Amino acid sequence: MPTPVNGAVAVDARIAGTVDVPSATTVVKAPALKIGGAEGVALDADLDYTPAALNVRRGDLTWEDAQAHVDGRIGLSGDRRLSLNVVADEVGVPWLLKVANQPDVPASGTIFAKGTIGGTTARPRTETSDGRSPASARARRDNGTSLAVRKFATWPSAWT
Repeated sequence: MPTPVNGAVAVDARIAGTVDVPSATTVVKAPALKIGGAEGVALDADLDYTPAALNVRRGDLTWEDAQAHVDGRIGLSGDRRLSLNVVADEVGVPWLLKVANQPDVPASGTIFAKGTIGGTTARPRTETSDGRSPASARARRDNGTSLAVRKFATWPSAWT
């Protein structure tokens, strides 16, 4: 089931180019989004659009102590290549579960992750690490068992 997103968004756009090949430089601000069951999520992004690609100069998502950042390029034509860098810091597992509308899952912990998203929009590939040691972000379930996010070659990631 898709995660609902609600809230006000302000977009400041500068449009250029031609009717056949338009371009836009945008600043996006959404200071108080509700994403799934999480409220008060802020989004700030600087984007450049052309028919060939969406360039994410900066995309920042914050909620309480959690921060996530993305930058890079999303191809919109041809083979639609992806080249994104992602960093997440102090992201609480309970918050992720709220966003996914699964707040009753008994898990806790904090995720620190760094990674890249490559491949194409049809077949994304990701590589992650926790930013401290290669390829292992850890969270703990309330019953003491451990979850780990490991490197994976294709979308989506697998929890073990």
